[in-house]
Amino acid sequence: MLNVNQAIVLGAISTGGGLAQIEEQLGFCDLPVMSSHLYQKIQNELAHSIHELAWEIIEQAGVQERRIAIEKGHIGKDSIPYITVIADGAWSKHSYKVNYDAASGVGVIIGQETKKVLFLGIRNKYCCLCARAENKEEQPIAHMCFKNWSGPSTGMESNIIFEGFKQSIEMHGVKYLCLVGDGDSSVTKKLADARPYDTPVSKIECRNHLLRNYCTRLRALTQKKTSSKNLPVSVKQRNILMNSIKRLRSGIIGAINYITTEKSEECHAEKFRLLKKDIYNGPYHVFGNHEKCETYFCSKMTNIDQDEQKKGYHWVAEMKASGRFQDILYVAERVTRNAESLILNMDNNAAECYNSVVAKLVGGKRINYTARRSYATRCEVAAISYNVPAGEFPRLSIKK
Repeated sequence: MLNVNQAIVLGAISTGGGLAQIEEQLGFCDLPVMSSHLYQKIQNELAHSIHELAWEIIEQAGVQERRIAIEKGHIGKDSIPYITVIADGAWSKHSYKVNYDAASGVGVIIGQETKKVLFLGIRNKYCCLCARAENKEEQPIAHMCFKNWSGPSTGMESNIIFEGFKQSIEMHGVKYLCLVGDGDSSVTKKLADARPYDTPVSKIECRNHLLRNYCTRLRALTQKKTSSKNLPVSVKQRNILMNSIKRLRSGIIGAINYITTEKSEECHAEKFRLLKKDIYNGPYHVFGNHEKCETYFCSKMTNIDQDEQKKGYHWVAEMKASGRFQDILYVAERVTRNAESLILNMDNNAAECYNSVVAKLVGGKRINYTARRSYATRCEVAAISYNVPAGEFPRLSIKK
């Protein structure tokens, strides 16, 4: 059983708050508030127990993932089971695509079958006690320092994920031979260069990230008043493209769903050919030219009236004249390069869900919990919360 002080500190951690939030809540209740020193002491006591519990639960998830791999016969020539994992990283603060200097970051590896955390890594660039002693040009007092990273913040994710791959056999007795992730090329390069196993790790790009990048590049074209041919693009053309982005994305999703269901028995090469053709034909279809549409993709090829057909040819021809249509096709071609990943129709939503739990526990990334141990503790609480079903949260054993 936790005493009242331990319970309220654990409650604050589990809801993304801290001492300031405790003071505000108890102030409305006209109750006394603990000191900052006592809060830090209790948090350290809880942090030790949370750390042990988190890794105990992670080990249990590894046992489940290994058992499923053996049941499915996913065993390599070296008699070691292999699995597919989902990986992603997050920072302690929002970058807004401008500031890539977060003081802390977390990376997670999740099993594809169990959807549970198999590895958790945290990198910290800052320790308040060390920084304070450095400013005073003194030796820091004896303390548990959690500063474990001196490189750029952009290198945290790849370093954590590589560490998880390197420890997979020792921790869980499995190899991570297939990785589902976003378009972070640094992770792929790190795994390809360092080669944690004798067998190379294959990478599957997340479907959602590929489609989001597709829409982002199309949206960027709507802001450009000239094409790649350095010709002016009319406001009407840019508005039509802006209003058609969702349709272009939906067309790719429809093609993926059809090929993965109706064409599931086709060979991989045929699926790849059909999907590439549908992606590249998407802009023609959306802007009204249905000459190259497949019957399963579009019914307008035979049912379209002459006036609508002329209108479609008009917009395609006008965009080609300005060079904007070629720009759109170039963006579509970039998506076709990852058609093999799209055919598998996989995403890294599991890792994104874990990141969202971390974001809740760190106050929406708007409160700085990176000075000492608090950020790491909250990431471990997120792992426990993510792996354990609601209502089955295990009891903490507090050790002073």
